Amino acid sequence: MLNKKKYNQDGNKTVAKKGFSLIEVLFSLLVLSIGIVSIVAIMTANIKTSAMARNQIIAAQLTQEGIELVRNLNDNSMLTDKTDYNDHRIDMDAATGEISFPNAGNFRLYLDETSGYYSHSGGGTPTKFCRKIDIDGSVSGKRIVTSEVWWDGPDNLNPPAICNVSNKCITASLVISYTVVP
Repeated sequence: MLNKKKYNQDGNKTVAKKGFSLIEVLFSLLVLSIGIVSIVAIMTANIKTSAMARNQIIAAQLTQEGIELVRNLNDNSMLTDKTDYNDHRIDMDAATGEISFPNAGNFRLYLDETSGYYSHSGGGTPTKFCRKIDIDGSVSGKRIVTSEVWWDGPDNLNPPAICNVSNKCITASLVISYTVVP
């Protein structure tokens, strides 16, 4: 604080006025600016982390949905005993509940805004997510199902070589046992 003593014309001392110096004001603005910049940086990091968590949750649900689609196929006896289904696209029609195998195109998933379902058929808004389902029937009495979902990759239409969260990829596997009829 800066204290200035004032004297009137008669030389008598008047009441001292108090105020801030320019240095004090500038220092206060510097501290305030650092605080605001820090808060904005933390908010930006939180928004990015929230978006990444959202994508991971959606991908995990889409991966689980792929497993459930194959489980549905198995429960309805739509899989043959020795057939391998590699690099497959499996969809379910939201209106009828029928399962289809669209083979054309890539692994990109499309979101149908009216039903809220994802599919490979292209009927809806293209998303950043891609899904591939592999069914390995090479082991007698077992099917090994792998559902893989990836997003935001450099070549988003093809799965990354190594599927993990840091590569923006999630995978889930399931072993389905069945009785082989001779």
